[in-house]
Amino acid sequence: MEFGFSAAEQAFADEVRAFLRDNPLDRFPLDGMDAGYGSGAHSRAFMKALGERGWISMCWPESFGGRAEPMFFKLVLFEELARAGAPFGPLAG
Repeated sequence: MEFGFSAAEQAFADEVRAFLRDNPLDRFPLDGMDAGYGSGAHSRAFMKALGERGWISMCWPESFGGRAEPMFFKLVLFEELARAGAPFGPLAG
């Protein structure tokens, strides 16, 4: 059994890390409460930035505007956002 990321999953994790490195979290104002699950406060500006990259809907079917990525990609996104302390509350709820 392989417990590591596939090449595509690792590339996506690297892409998320690069985004977080290039977009310091302090530039995104917090404008909502913690949604729970340890996800931190809400930031509409941060959610917009994720949406502009197609990351919010990446696991949706293409017919609904997504990229039809496997659900594991969303877990990779959550892991990287949590590691950075990013305000991704609504995504976790």
